[in-house]
Amino acid sequence: MPGRDALIVGMADTDKLTEKAVELAAQAAAAAAEVAAQARKGAAEGVSTIAEGLDNVTGGAFADQISAVSNRIEDQLDKP
Repeated sequence: MPGRDALIVGMADTDKLTEKAVELAAQAAAAAAEVAAQARKGAAEGVSTIAEGLDNVTGGAFADQISAVSNRIEDQLDKP
């Protein structure tokens, strides 16, 4: 049966592991946030490109509707 000293060492190791896990989780969260921001930016650019293409194909006949929908989508993409 482990003695008191072994239990204290085990608790210290657990604390170190917990600290490292918290540190790694924070790094992963920061990286994920950056990737998500880049993805939202790319998606917004894609929506804009598609809206422009649709407007060209329809000869501007639906410009207001296309603009309204693309603006709604881009607004949603701006939300974190």
